[in-house]
Amino acid sequence: MTRWNPVHWFKPKAAPAEAANDACKNWGEYKGTGIWWICPDCDAPHEVTDQAFFDEVQNACADISESTRKMYDDFYFNSDGGRWDIDPDNGLFIKTAPDGRKASGRYAVVGSWNEKTHSWLWSWEMDESWMPRAAIEHAQYLLDAGREKEWEITSARHLLVNAHETWHLTNLAAKIAGFQGTYRAKVNDLNHHYFIIDRLAWDPLQ
Repeated sequence: MTRWNPVHWFKPKAAPAEAANDACKNWGEYKGTGIWWICPDCDAPHEVTDQAFFDEVQNACADISESTRKMYDDFYFNSDGGRWDIDPDNGLFIKTAPDGRKASGRYAVVGSWNEKTHSWLWSWEMDESWMPRAAIEHAQYLLDAGREKEWEITSARHLLVNAHETWHLTNLAAKIAGFQGTYRAKVNDLNHHYFIIDRLAWDPLQ
């Protein structure tokens, strides 16, 4: 079974930026569906209604879902045995197959999602003291694209999304970065981190 194995990355599990706050009182009209961004001026959630944005999400999901399936098959993500690791200081994802072979490639953290509050925090808003910049570099292509296209979601620190929409955001980040796959890991009782992974390659046999 693949397992989480951080390499001197996360600080205590209840990191301040991800503490499970009762945000329900701030949800406004959010009822658990759609993608909503928290306005930095009024602190209220607003639903994303930009059809051009959703068209890009749909195209990304079609491409990245297929390439992610291929990555999972080729590198034994769904097999018993094996493991995965990260080297955040160098931005590398390492997959070890059940037979001991290792593959590696670039990765980036896109965001963190709290399953209780539905709050999404972008990786580029995380404190550099516990999220190395090498671990988010390629996710920031989405931030750059958002600025160019004037997407409110990438300029907002927090979003409100359900589990389904977290994958849409991650697929979009992968597509824009030119990466092959996506992955999710639960990092404490309530929070999940979402990764994009570049094309993995088997390390040379020793």
